[in-house]
Amino acid sequence: YSSGIFSFPSTGFWHIMFQTFCYHNADNDNIELHLMTTSNNSGYNTTAQSYSHMNNDDGGNLYTTLQVNHIFDVIDTSNYKVKFKTAGTSANFHTDTGSDQSYAIFKRLGDT
Repeated sequence: YSSGIFSFPSTGFWHIMFQTFCYHNADNDNIELHLMTTSNNSGYNTTAQSYSHMNNDDGGNLYTTLQVNHIFDVIDTSNYKVKFKTAGTSANFHTDTGSDQSYAIFKRLGDT
């Protein structure tokens, strides 16, 4: 991991899962979570995305969880990388070292 970019320690098929918890205390439109990959260490494309919508009629806090999953065939550890992006929101994305509220899991499934 470096500057928001995740690389892989070995080639193979990798299952990547990212989940995030967010909240907001005002009306909020679409919330987007993107899993983006590259095979040339440069141009990233969205390969999985999740969307949610928060509509706050009563003025209380709103909560949602977004999750993306992707199977990535990594054939070159120097050029195949992944990053995550949020968009379309001013919601607060919550992390906590004491609990798994926002996290990523990288699981190697087997040889390519």
